[in-house]
Amino acid sequence: MPNVPATHAGHLAPLLPDGTIRQLVARFAGRTNQFHSQLHPFRRQTPQCTSITRELLAAKRCALGSGNRVCNVVRERAQALQCGWGTRLILLDNVSFGYGGRETLSSVSAELAPGSFQFLTGPSGAGKTTLMKLLYLEHLPQRGVLSLFGQNPTQISRQALAKLRRRVGVVFQDFRLLEHMTVAENIALPLRASGNDVNEHEQDVLELIRWVGLEARAEALPPQLSAGEKQRAAIARAVINSPDLILADEPTGNIDPEMGARILRLLIELNKLGKTVVIATHDLSLIRASKGQVEARMLRLADGHLAQGAAAI
Repeated sequence: MPNVPATHAGHLAPLLPDGTIRQLVARFAGRTNQFHSQLHPFRRQTPQCTSITRELLAAKRCALGSGNRVCNVVRERAQALQCGWGTRLILLDNVSFGYGGRETLSSVSAELAPGSFQFLTGPSGAGKTTLMKLLYLEHLPQRGVLSLFGQNPTQISRQALAKLRRRVGVVFQDFRLLEHMTVAENIALPLRASGNDVNEHEQDVLELIRWVGLEARAEALPPQLSAGEKQRAAIARAVINSPDLILADEPTGNIDPEMGARILRLLIELNKLGKTVVIATHDLSLIRASKGQVEARMLRLADGHLAQGAAAI
């Protein structure tokens, strides 16, 4: 991959206008439609189904599968049109998981709708990271049922499980960048893993690198990066392949407030294009900043239990 023109070393790129961000994200969202239609046969990508998704999320309390009358009417229309996903992208039914005989999560139940936006909160040790690992299928439930994109990961083949994982973009708390690959190569890695030709999407990679402010570091190796730079590279890698579900585990933990605001804006733009977003965070300022920008809800974990219901922000 060619070098990215550098700006002043050590400085972030200017914040892009909302319209530019929207165009960039829209290209990511549309780039893999053919791949997604082959990989995700259960979801019908029709204007009617897209309209119903938006209508469902606009109705109060529908984002978490509430049973009120308005939600149910919209769901019935979705089923009549055979939109496939119904109203659940994620279903957790009395899910438990633990380490060394000690339960970290106990009888967790929740439903998340396609296109919803959630903050997962709770004190240290509450089980947030464990729940995120279940959602990106690093762990499987020890008890209870997890359904992701309409599939139970414990009942599908290894090949199908791999395909399911490709639909999830993850921003890891510990970055997980490959140290022998450059920043640009790390960001482009999901494209290779999903069988896309990286050369065809070179401009997308370069623009995403510019947006996260890593032009001057595009050819650097991870050991040469600061923690904040590693986090930005990890976020770019998570969204490059247009996943349907984006999980971010403490995405602003190692970056400054300005970059945190930029990351939040990118996640919100992805959500507006129909992506489901779950952010595990201790950062109350990030949650406050989302108010007025997105219809987000807060899931609270405490001692391995998920509070009943969800609070609107």
